[in-house]
Amino acid sequence: MNKKKWCLLAYSATLCLPLFIYLYKYNLQQTGADFLVRIAEAKYFLARINPYEVFVGLKPIISAYGPEPAVYSFFSYLFAAVLTKLSNVSQTQLFVYIVLDFCSLVVGILLLNKITDSHSQQQICPLKQRLKLILVLISSTFFWQHVYFLNYTLVSVFGLILLIYGISKKSWLVPLIGMGLIGLRPSLAIPVFIYLFFGKHWKILCLSIAEYSGVLLFTSWRLNTRPLRLLEQLAEIQKHFSQNLGYYHAEGAFSILQPLLGPYLAILSVFIVCLIIIRYRTYLSNPLVALVLISACSVSFFYTQVHAWISIYPILLIALFDATRRKSFDPVVCILIGWLVIPRLSGFVPEIYRYDYVVIHNLCRFGALWYAVLTLVNRLILVDKNVNAQTDARYVKA
Repeated sequence: MNKKKWCLLAYSATLCLPLFIYLYKYNLQQTGADFLVRIAEAKYFLARINPYEVFVGLKPIISAYGPEPAVYSFFSYLFAAVLTKLSNVSQTQLFVYIVLDFCSLVVGILLLNKITDSHSQQQICPLKQRLKLILVLISSTFFWQHVYFLNYTLVSVFGLILLIYGISKKSWLVPLIGMGLIGLRPSLAIPVFIYLFFGKHWKILCLSIAEYSGVLLFTSWRLNTRPLRLLEQLAEIQKHFSQNLGYYHAEGAFSILQPLLGPYLAILSVFIVCLIIIRYRTYLSNPLVALVLISACSVSFFYTQVHAWISIYPILLIALFDATRRKSFDPVVCILIGWLVIPRLSGFVPEIYRYDYVVIHNLCRFGALWYAVLTLVNRLILVDKNVNAQTDARYVKA
């Protein structure tokens, strides 16, 4: 590892040391934190009790297991079960996950650097751009909300980066590892499968379907519940969260349609993602285009709470790299930084106006996001065309 990468790791660790202390000393007391809910789910899973049946009241809550469980993801059962088996001490489980969460962010940034350098065939990713990203995240309300809740956002985004990196290197094992981490967050898994289908990555798609089917069948055996019934329960819990979390539900620009479409909003979301991926399918061989579109579709069109909005950090990093190449002021970077740094502030709005505020706010916020995303994607496509034209010219000249 070269000197610059060691500097990045040391700088990141210094910035996030207070974060470690905060989480280790304080967050354990917050029994509603997502991390503790995931651990509770794993404990029920290991005891062969279906967490969904506990959530809906068919089976009693075991207070020793922690807060009320939910049905977030079958991959979550397995992931949290590993943490549970490592230690019975909550502090140790939390510390291990903090390390994994932090490493997912730092290694994800370094891996995205490799993807960009490899695709551009030149070093356009100076250290200062990565440090800017870290400073933006540290300044983001949504990042600190992630710190408070400790969900799977950064780990699943790292899985997406692994997937795109593995595909760019024509590997099959690395993408499968990435798909396992992506499975922790269903709102990310949906656009990823759409990308694999329209991107014609048939081998990865088939292996991923086999991987997900294997996890489903293992969960079915462990909980003594039919596979189709498990899928129904997962859909029901997602529907419950989307409809009952009030102004906290975050279907992005589609929040205005939630009262009208209800659970059918997911069908519209899948349709819109298909249209976007089909529109740019010719350019999905560019890993940066694929990464930007998948990240934006996931956070914009599917059930994702605000503390998961930091999942667009790969888009900002790619925009920073592109701005370095352009060597000029870039409004796209400003929009993305503002998107991460400016809080939603819905808690300060009176309850009677809160839903209307969130709808208007989301329309403006996600409209700005997609302006930045499409502008960035078109720039990346133009760079590809220029590179190809130069290559063809040299070939003709030779």
